[in-house]
Amino acid sequence: MAGSAAERGFLTVLKIITWIVYVLAFAATIILAFGFVLAMLGASPTAPFSAFIFKWSLRFMGPFAGMIPSTPLANGGAIVWNGLVAIFAYMVVAWIVGLALSAVSRRLNVERAAVSQPRTPQQPTASAAPAQPAVAAQPAQPAAPAQPAAPAQPVAPAQPAAPAAPAEPAAPAEPAPSVPTQPGAPDA
Repeated sequence: MAGSAAERGFLTVLKIITWIVYVLAFAATIILAFGFVLAMLGASPTAPFSAFIFKWSLRFMGPFAGMIPSTPLANGGAIVWNGLVAIFAYMVVAWIVGLALSAVSRRLNVERAAVSQPRTPQQPTASAAPAQPAVAAQPAQPAAPAQPAAPAQPVAPAQPAAPAAPAEPAAPAEPAPSVPTQPGAPDA
């Protein structure tokens, strides 16, 4: 039983580590996104909020510094491409670490389930299903003779349909009387 308690503790630690990785990646992504937008808008680095965001953005962008040069904008801001690369990299790393920890956790759960399953089939217990009452054996009754089947009635062949009477030709339509639209106009 001590092994299962240790495994449960290990699984709990894996879940906690996974959540810590996700929270750190989320925090880094939010700070980097704010830094990217503030740099693009040309925010003043002396304002307290901007200074805080820029300071932490530079820390998170440290591994990616100098990778791609920034693009200056007309308003005094800049597109900091390293910030976008850092956002993408932190999200991918968090995703991969989460997948790896989840795979280890699933593997441990499967192994624990396999160990807890008995290797031999279990005998049904008395409480599992009520026992059926024993039925007294009765002497077999002789089978009744089968009745002969009634002869099949012959089916009459289908009669061909009577030929249809020829259609009478339609009477010629009488021409509609023409009414002149304007007085003195010729009939059409």
